[in-house]
Amino acid sequence: MTIADPVVQQFAEHLTELYNDPYVEPDSLLINELEDKIRYENLVQHDSSILIQLAPPLLKIINSNETTGITKNYAIKFLDILLPHYSFNQILSVFSEDLLVKAFQGNDNLKRVIAKTLVKADPAKISHGPLFLCLFKTFANPSTELSTVNEVQKAIVSLTLESDEIRQMYLNNTEIVQTLGEMKHNKVVQSRVIDLVCDILIVIPQLPTSIYLVGEEELARSNDLLFYRFCVGTWRTLLHQIHQDDSLLFLKEKMRPQIDFCSRKFVGAKTLLDDKNIFIDYDDFGVVYFLVTLSFVFPDYFKEFDEKYRLVEYAIETYRHYLKSVNFLANLNTIFLRSKEGLYENFKLSNTSVKLFCHLLNDKTIVEQKLTLDKFPPSIFDNLVFDDLFTIFGALCDSEWKIEKMVNDWSNIIERVIDVDIVNDVNINSYHLESFLKTIAKSGIPLGRLEHPIDEKLEKLKKQTGVSVEEPLTEML
Repeated sequence: MTIADPVVQQFAEHLTELYNDPYVEPDSLLINELEDKIRYENLVQHDSSILIQLAPPLLKIINSNETTGITKNYAIKFLDILLPHYSFNQILSVFSEDLLVKAFQGNDNLKRVIAKTLVKADPAKISHGPLFLCLFKTFANPSTELSTVNEVQKAIVSLTLESDEIRQMYLNNTEIVQTLGEMKHNKVVQSRVIDLVCDILIVIPQLPTSIYLVGEEELARSNDLLFYRFCVGTWRTLLHQIHQDDSLLFLKEKMRPQIDFCSRKFVGAKTLLDDKNIFIDYDDFGVVYFLVTLSFVFPDYFKEFDEKYRLVEYAIETYRHYLKSVNFLANLNTIFLRSKEGLYENFKLSNTSVKLFCHLLNDKTIVEQKLTLDKFPPSIFDNLVFDDLFTIFGALCDSEWKIEKMVNDWSNIIERVIDVDIVNDVNINSYHLESFLKTIAKSGIPLGRLEHPIDEKLEKLKKQTGVSVEEPLTEML
C-alpha cells in the first residue's frame, strides 16, 4: 500500500475536513477500512510516504484549539494504528524529539501512543535526551490516568531491562533519584513505584530497599487496606524473585521483619495494626499465601519462624474454625506436615477440609505413614456429599500408588462412584468419570471384586454418551 492508494487519499482529505470544520463528524468506517488495509497488506513499513503525508494533518488536529475532543481522539487512534508499522528512526524523521516531548504534556490517549512507540526506541538515544525523563515523570504524576500509567510502565520496564545506560539513570540521574523518593512518600503513587521496582529489580539490585520494601510501621501509618494487601502481595513476589536470582539473595535477610510480621498476623499475635479498625475481621489470605510461598522457596526460614510462632500447630488447632487455617494447611509445603500427629488424630473430613485432604494425598510419605486405616477408615468418607467424594476420587486417580491405596484401603469410594447415575448429575462430567475409571482399569493394580463393576460401568458410560474418551471428537460430528 502506498500514498497513491485511493483509501489513503480519501482519509487525507477527511483529515483536512476535520481540521477546517469542527462540526464534521469523524468517519469511523473509513478509519476501519484503512486499518484493515494496513494490517492485511502489511506494506506500509516499506513506504514512509504514508507517514510523511498523514502525520502533519494528524498533528494539526491534535494540537488545534478548535477541534473537538472526539476529533482529537480520532486522530490519535489512527496514530496508534499507524506507528507500530514503522521503526523508531522512521518515526523520528517525521516527529522530532521535541514534538514527542510535547506530546507528554497533552492528551492521555496520545501519551499512551507515544509510550508504546518508545518501546521500540534505541535506549542509547533515549537516555541522552529528555524523552526517558518525560516518560518517567508521566509515570510519577498522580493525575495520570491508570491506563496511561500501565502503558508508560511497560515502556519504562522494557527500556530498563534492555539498556545499561538507562539502568544507570536510576542510580546517577538526580531527577530520577529524586522522583523515586518523592513517589515513595506520596500515597497516590506509592504503589506504582513499588510495582515498577519489582519489575526491574532483577537488573538493578542496587536500588535502595527503602523505596520498595514497606515495613510494619509504614503499614500502620497508612491505615489503608488496599495498600496493605498490595504490599503483602509484593513481598510474596519478592520471595519468588530472590529464589530465582542469586543477585537478590541479600534481600532474604532484609525481609526478616516482613516475615516476622506475617507470622504474628497469622497466629493472632500482637502487631501495630491491631488497633486499626479497618483490619478487624479481615480474612488475611495474603499473609497465608506469603507464608506458604516461604515454605517452598526458603524452607529454612519458614522452619525458623514456625518454631518461633507455632505456625503449623496454630493452623492444625484452628482449621475447623478458620478458613485461613484450612487454606494454609492445604497449600503448605507438606514436609512441614509429615510429623504433625495432631493433624491426623481425629481428622474430620468435611466439605471445608476436602482440599486439605487432597493436598495430603500428594505426599507419598504422608499417605503411606499417616493416612493409615486405623486413623482414616473407609467410613471417613460416608458423610461426604457426592461432589466432594468425586473430587477425592479424581485426586486418587492421578498416580498408580494412589490408585493402589484406594483399591486396597478405600474401595468404598470406587463403589459409591460406580453406583451413582452420573449422566444425570449436572455437576459431574461423565467423560471425567470414564477417564478416571479407565485409568484404574489400565493401572495394572489387581482390582479383585472391583474389576467387573468397573468394566460394566465403563460399558454403560460408553452407551450413554455415545463416544469413548479415547475416540476423537471429530467422530461425533
